[in-house]
Amino acid sequence: MNTLILQHMMQLIYFYSRNPNEIEQYLYDFSMDESHISQGLVLTQKNDNNERAIHYLTNERKLSDSLVSKLIEDGIVYEDIYHNVVFVGYDVNNIKEKKPVFAIRRGTGNSKFHIDCKGSFKNNGLFYQNFEGIKKIVVTESVIDGLSYISLNRNNLTAHVLMCSGVGTMLNTLKYNLKNNPALKNLEEIEIMPDLDDAGVIAGNKIKKWYDNEGVFNDNGNTVSLEIKTYGYDGKPNLKIKDLNDLLRVTVYYEENRILREQSELEDRESNDNMEM
Repeated sequence: MNTLILQHMMQLIYFYSRNPNEIEQYLYDFSMDESHISQGLVLTQKNDNNERAIHYLTNERKLSDSLVSKLIEDGIVYEDIYHNVVFVGYDVNNIKEKKPVFAIRRGTGNSKFHIDCKGSFKNNGLFYQNFEGIKKIVVTESVIDGLSYISLNRNNLTAHVLMCSGVGTMLNTLKYNLKNNPALKNLEEIEIMPDLDDAGVIAGNKIKKWYDNEGVFNDNGNTVSLEIKTYGYDGKPNLKIKDLNDLLRVTVYYEENRILREQSELEDRESNDNMEM
């Protein structure tokens, strides 16, 4: 085998099998004009409050108020001192320990700021654990998409949700969780829900090819099914939906309009009744 190919393969094996908590980060502190070494994930400092983060997630992204409150309470979401939203994923090897190993920062302003925190372990992803005994997992290419799925199904969520750090990480994040996440040991169903664009189609095909070649089996030796899911807004087949957050925002828009319309109709009926009296 070619030496360069062998070296490249060894680098890939190291990259995908490394322990994220042992990775050393060499960081420079501008205020102190000094460098220091940090191991594992480096989270940005928390702001005094989460006002901008809450406004961004509920008003712009249309996530449910109750979900955002729970995410903040559980330490999955916070606002940093730069007013970015920080999404934190905990080590799936031992979720109860709550050791942060994955984090993404997203801007709340007009600029499209979106970056992984230093030392973030992409393969871990952000795992939203549903009730024990759930045997289905939904995999999304971004955290916002995953939280949108949870909001859309908040009254009947029947799956765990695994959120990735981009479309290119979906397969490796899924494989890592299938191997290391105890909550998935009795898994029966996998649903892959990438964005509805060319990159999403390519990622879906890649995952399906891997599944067809290798299969997925739970701890009982039973085959786990896998499906690449498409989605849209019911009754509006021509409405262009790009991703799950698009679907959520459209759903909220039509629901709010329905409520306003019903309120207006009720007021009209009450007004007519009063006139007849």
